Amino acid sequence: MKSVTINILSIAIVLSMISSSCDFSKKSKENDFNASNTLDELEVLLTQLNQLDTIDCRNMDQIVSINESMRRIVENIRSAEKFDKLVKAYKTHRPNVKFAISEDGTFGVFSWRTKMDCLGNQIKNIALYKTDNGVLTSSLYGTPMIYHRVSSNPMKKGNYLLHSNSTIKGYSISNGYLEETSIDLKDASFADNQPFEDE
Repeated sequence: MKSVTINILSIAIVLSMISSSCDFSKKSKENDFNASNTLDELEVLLTQLNQLDTIDCRNMDQIVSINESMRRIVENIRSAEKFDKLVKAYKTHRPNVKFAISEDGTFGVFSWRTKMDCLGNQIKNIALYKTDNGVLTSSLYGTPMIYHRVSSNPMKKGNYLLHSNSTIKGYSISNGYLEETSIDLKDASFADNQPFEDE
């Protein structure tokens, strides 16, 4: 009986050590995240992308590869801490990759020109939004646009308006999922009339 008790205690100690090690590893990764470096990586990739010739659909393999690298970088932002660091860095960094952020700091959209016109994909939009389970990412479908601003409706929690130069789109978060919604004049009235940045 004594031997069984010792074995159970040993197993409990080992499991506790493994759990602590996992927690430490997770915290270490969070601390190692450098938001400025992440934005620099996106900037370098976008510069490489813009230097490629697309006449007669040239360099498509390389163009697709660069876009995939950019997508993976953005989709690696999976925690609120990383998201907050990225928001703070972007405000001082201002790279050519657009990152529109809501006033409440819970929702953001990356936008860039993909140069994949031959494949029917001119612009990439990836939304990042905070949930109780961390930060989720979602590619935005429909007509892609360069978004300059995101406004949140104080009367409707989880509802956001995405502003491009030509239109406003509504999105809502429900049960952790992002979906496009219709907007009305009352929704649009919550958006201020600050001038848009040039693309």
